[in-house]
Amino acid sequence: MNIQNLITDMKSYDSRILFMSDNQNLSYLDVLNGSLELSYYFDSIGIKKGDYIVINRSTSIETFIIFYASQLLGAIFVPLHTNWSEKMIKNIISKLPNYIYISDTSLDIDIISIEKIKHIINNKTFPSIEFPKISSTETSTILFSSGTTGEPKGVVLSHETLYKKAKLFTKSYSWKESDIVLMLGEITSIDRLRTGAISPLFIGNSMVIYDKKKKFFFDIANTIREYSCTITSMTPTIVKQFNLYSEEVDKDSLKSLKFITVAGSFLSDDEQDKFQELFNKKILRYYGLTEIGGFCVATTPEDMTSSSNYTGRAIECEIKIIGDDGIEVPIGKRGELLIKSPIPFMKGYYNNLELTDKTIRGGWLHTNDLASLNKKKEVSVFGRMGDVFKNAYEELIYPFEIETIISKHSLVLECCVFDYQTKFGITGIASIIKPTRVIENKEEFFRTVKQLVSSELGTHKTPSFYRLIDEFPKTSSLKIQKHKVKNIFFDENGYVK
Repeated sequence: MNIQNLITDMKSYDSRILFMSDNQNLSYLDVLNGSLELSYYFDSIGIKKGDYIVINRSTSIETFIIFYASQLLGAIFVPLHTNWSEKMIKNIISKLPNYIYISDTSLDIDIISIEKIKHIINNKTFPSIEFPKISSTETSTILFSSGTTGEPKGVVLSHETLYKKAKLFTKSYSWKESDIVLMLGEITSIDRLRTGAISPLFIGNSMVIYDKKKKFFFDIANTIREYSCTITSMTPTIVKQFNLYSEEVDKDSLKSLKFITVAGSFLSDDEQDKFQELFNKKILRYYGLTEIGGFCVATTPEDMTSSSNYTGRAIECEIKIIGDDGIEVPIGKRGELLIKSPIPFMKGYYNNLELTDKTIRGGWLHTNDLASLNKKKEVSVFGRMGDVFKNAYEELIYPFEIETIISKHSLVLECCVFDYQTKFGITGIASIIKPTRVIENKEEFFRTVKQLVSSELGTHKTPSFYRLIDEFPKTSSLKIQKHKVKNIFFDENGYVK
C-alpha cells in the first residue's frame, strides 16, 4: 500500500483524461509518461529515496506531476506556501538535508525553474528506470500545516496514511469513473493533495485543475458548467458569495453537480440551508486535521435525507470529547475532540518530538478543537480551543459562536473574533470584518453589527472593537490566520496599536 504502486498502475486507465485545465487536457498515460520523464531527471541529478523535493509554486498540472515523480523515487514531497516570506522559506529549507528546490521565484540558492520542469515532462523519450522498493510506513510528504496560531508545523505523512485516507474519501463520497471533480485550493493543503492528486488514481475519473489565484464565485460557476463537474468542494466564504449574489448566477450552471463538500467547521447552518434552498444542491460537511490525513468526521451521501445541521459522524475511527480534567464529558457538552483510528496518524511533527508526544497520547490524537456529541453520535465542531478566552465577567467566550452571528449580516463576507486588552487591563472582544462591498458609513455599519450580536447573544458577548480589512491572511486551506490579523491591529501585549 504505497502511492508508487498507484502511479505505475495509471497505465490501466490509458487514454482516459486525468487532468483538465484552461491550457491542456492530459490523459492518465500522458501524466504517467511525464512523471517517468521527471523521475528519470531527478534520478540523474542525484535525487534518491529519502531526499527532499521542495516546491514553491501555485497548484498546476506540473505540481501534481512533480508529486508523482517524487513518489516514484521514494523522495519526500515538500510543498511550501507561495505567500510565505523568503525568510520563512529559507528557514524551512535549512532544516532539510539533500534537497532540490523548484520555484518560479529566485532565492540565493540553487533553483530548478518550472519552465525547465515543463520541458522535461514533454521530452517524450520514455526512459527506463528501476524504482526503489517503498514500504507503506515510509514518509511520502511533509505538509507545513495550519499556521492559524503561530509558526507552521511540518506534518510528516506516510504513504499508508495518504493512500488509505484517499481511498476512504472516494468510498465515502461514492466516486465513480464518470465523475468530473473540481478541486479548489493549493497542493500545500491536505485536501488538495489527498483528494486532487491521489484519490482519482483509485477510480480513473477526471479532475479539473482550477488554477486561478482569486476564486470568485462566478468563475467557479462557469467552470462547473463548462466541464459539467459532478463533485466539487467549496469554502464557507465561497458558499456565502453564492448566497449573496445568487441573482447573478445562472442556476443551470450548477445542475451537473451531485453535491458539494465543505471542509472544516466554519460554515453556519443558516448559510448552508440558504445555499441548499437557492441552488437545490446538498452541502456535505467534513472535518479532519492534516495530522490525521484530513478526513475523519463527515456527512456523506447516505445522510443526504437528514435535515440536521452538524459537522458529521465518525468515519472509520473512534471519537470522544473530554473536559479540562481529561474525563469524557456528558452528551451535548463541549470539550476537546479526540480521535483514534486504525489508519495511522502522522509520523510526527518534523524535528519536534516534544510536540508530537503532546499531540498523540495513549493512541488518541488530541485535536485541540472544541466539539460536542449528541445522542445519535453526530459531531459538531466549533473551532480551536486556543481561540477560547474569558471576558471581563470571567465567562468563557467562544469566538466561533460570535463569528457565526456576525456572518449573518448581509454586508459581512468574512470575520474573525478574538480577545484584546483595553487600556484598563480588561479583556475585550474584537471583531475584524471583511465586507461584501465598500462601506461608506463605518460607524453605522458597526452599530448594526453590534445590535445583531447583542440581540442574539447579549451584551456580554458583543465585541467592543471593530475594524474592516480588505483581505485576511490565510493558510493554504483558506483558514484565517488570527495571530497575523491580531498583529495588524494590536501590539504583542494585546493592546490597540
